[in-house]
Amino acid sequence: MSLEQNWLPKCLSHLNDPYLSETDETVVVAELSSNQERGYQGVRELNTALVPIDRLDEILTSTAEMGWRVDSWGPRPIVEEGQVYSTDFWIQGIGGRDDRLEPVVVGWNSHNKTVVMPSNGLLMTYGLSPRVQKDPDRIIWDDLSEPTYNVISVKPLSHYTVPNTYSGCEVKIDRRYLEDFSSLKGCAVVAVYYEDRWSASDDELEEILQDKEGVSLVYPGRTISISRNNYKKDTPIFCRIWGRRLILIPSSRPVSDEQVADIQWPGYPGGMPPERAFASGINDFVYVKDQVLDLFEGKQEYDINPLVGSVSYDGRWALSYCHRIGRDFIAYELRKLYEGCPDSIVRHVHRFSVEKEQAEAQRDVTGSANIGSRAEALIEAFIRMGEAIVSLSDRLGFAFQEDDVVSLSRQEIEYRGWWTIETLKPLSHRAAADSTKDQFLERCKCVYQLFEGIKEKPLRRLIDKVGLNSKETKDYRSLKLLASTLQLCQISHETGLDIAEQGDAIAERWDKELLIEELRPLFSLVDLRNTAGHKTSADTAKKVQAALEVFEIQEQEMVAGWGRAIDQVYDRMVDCLYSISAVISSCKD
Repeated sequence: MSLEQNWLPKCLSHLNDPYLSETDETVVVAELSSNQERGYQGVRELNTALVPIDRLDEILTSTAEMGWRVDSWGPRPIVEEGQVYSTDFWIQGIGGRDDRLEPVVVGWNSHNKTVVMPSNGLLMTYGLSPRVQKDPDRIIWDDLSEPTYNVISVKPLSHYTVPNTYSGCEVKIDRRYLEDFSSLKGCAVVAVYYEDRWSASDDELEEILQDKEGVSLVYPGRTISISRNNYKKDTPIFCRIWGRRLILIPSSRPVSDEQVADIQWPGYPGGMPPERAFASGINDFVYVKDQVLDLFEGKQEYDINPLVGSVSYDGRWALSYCHRIGRDFIAYELRKLYEGCPDSIVRHVHRFSVEKEQAEAQRDVTGSANIGSRAEALIEAFIRMGEAIVSLSDRLGFAFQEDDVVSLSRQEIEYRGWWTIETLKPLSHRAAADSTKDQFLERCKCVYQLFEGIKEKPLRRLIDKVGLNSKETKDYRSLKLLASTLQLCQISHETGLDIAEQGDAIAERWDKELLIEELRPLFSLVDLRNTAGHKTSADTAKKVQAALEVFEIQEQEMVAGWGRAIDQVYDRMVDCLYSISAVISSCKD
């Protein structure tokens, strides 16, 4: 029977597929596993070699045996005078067994354990740092210079049990880093593999075997063994293959050689090599959408100042010397951008660049308020409310501080900067002009989380001290306790009764059903918050509509996006908090 060179039995036919597709972002460069492939049970063992480009055709088409091993003297690899420690590929019949190729992954066996790890050279080239991941158990290697996470993922240990079962180990690498490393080495990446598969008998395999117990077929780059095993009735044919497969030929250095010289910035004709940027002046800015911050928001490793749009990372680099312009734009000083950031960050910033005139035109229409300034105004108003409650508590004989009442203190905020406090950071995350309604509702939920910092205990003690019946308020949570406090303060203001000396008289006039106008936006915010992430019924739709009206939001006007509605919620809640503070402060002295 005549077989073509690329012929494979059906149980191994997957090996004729390309190793990588155009969309694959990670590459398996080492594997030992018991698995199923297209329904055929078997074992795969794979490692990768760096093959000089001028030898690639020779390696891929040779019929010579190729193997992978660790050589050392003694029971373990050690380094002593005169000792040779090599972890590499050897090729028999091509230059002799001394012909060596560098591996991407090193590994070794210890009885029934197999270990695989990325080569030290690969790890050191990019200064990768390890991170242990528990679920699933892996060692992750990150490039912390930018940072880039999950560059390499390693399941390092496989355990073998009879019969022919491996728990599995593997190494996967970011495709860009593999291409970059192989380019630096001037090599292609080639998989050196072994597989076995159990197969049912078919006419094609029977014709190949005829009356023989087994045959061996040698082709360029692969050797196939087909044999019988009559102990397995359902899968009596055992197919094995040893071979080499091309993984990739590098065409660029996407990590090491990311150049910024060809970047075209609006307002600066021609390319912008670093030397040109370094020669620019303090008034030379590039203008970008604040969407540039999406990459960094919500990640603990970055420090973002939302008031100006700056970003710093672990003392390694900083995107600074900047200021907000209008609602949705940031201006970065050109020279400092190139001086302070790696090329990848410069390119990231450039993706959101706009003409200066576009940013200024928006500012002329919407003003200079942005999500950073709105968040700061909201937090300031919240602290003012806390201070008003503390002032009231002083008059009633308590010694509360702001953080006792609202979980925040002015002293901490002024010392640290509110944008460094984890619970406050989400308030300043970008609010896109084209936000969806769901995103608007999620932002309302985020704003409400600020009010979750209001503590029940001090408010309960205040209203108890004034004289409210604790049985009537025992089930109240923080917002209803705040409402009760405002009711008492309002009665004090309207009647002239002293809240510290005539509390019983004030408590007698308390009406728990009385609605406080100043609190309407806050309770409307609660209704919007409760809707986020839930299906809207007819009843909740009415509540949402009523809440939107409190914030003067017309849903039909949000066709272009709900960003303006987010602004209105922030602005209205600032007014609401100052109104609450005014009511609390209005008690008769």
